[in-house]
Amino acid sequence: MLFNYLAVMKYLITFLTAVIFLVGCSDNKQQEFIDSTKNFSVQAPLSLKREKGLNDEAQLQIADKERELYLIGLAENKAEIETTFLETGLITQNNTDNIYNVFSETALKMLLNTVIIDEPEKIKLLNLEINGLPAKQSSFVANVNGLDVYYIFTTIEGTKYYYQLLTWTLEELKDNSDIEMKNIILSFKEN
Repeated sequence: MLFNYLAVMKYLITFLTAVIFLVGCSDNKQQEFIDSTKNFSVQAPLSLKREKGLNDEAQLQIADKERELYLIGLAENKAEIETTFLETGLITQNNTDNIYNVFSETALKMLLNTVIIDEPEKIKLLNLEINGLPAKQSSFVANVNGLDVYYIFTTIEGTKYYYQLLTWTLEELKDNSDIEMKNIILSFKEN
């Protein structure tokens, strides 16, 4: 009788421990963040909150300061970009087919000019698709104010806008945040 009682108790303790573990691990609830101009949105864990001051031009700024996880998003009017690129000579009237490529490369170069990075010429954009839209993405580690920071930079070609998403964390936290960062980016939706 005592043997059965101990076996049942052992089973109950194991079962309750497993339930508590599974409940604790299933806390991956998401919330939708819509940019200030209502052009795009991303899904992110509940731990991220709206922020101000990450980037003056960004229409979306979210962060989990405890985990050092940040994301900014920008939407830039495609017609305005084309006009600017034509005026500055980045593209010619005969060469407007690759505006998105020029936009992506230019945005990446501008970002790389703000950080310290070894061999920036080795940083390349890879093609991908996000919710049916063409996208380009690069990840790299750079030094900012003496800290090694892991970045994922993404551009997306929408119908009326080119989008930029930049997410970052400390390099030492990369392994804990990389998949989450990529999932936030992959959740991008044009509204």
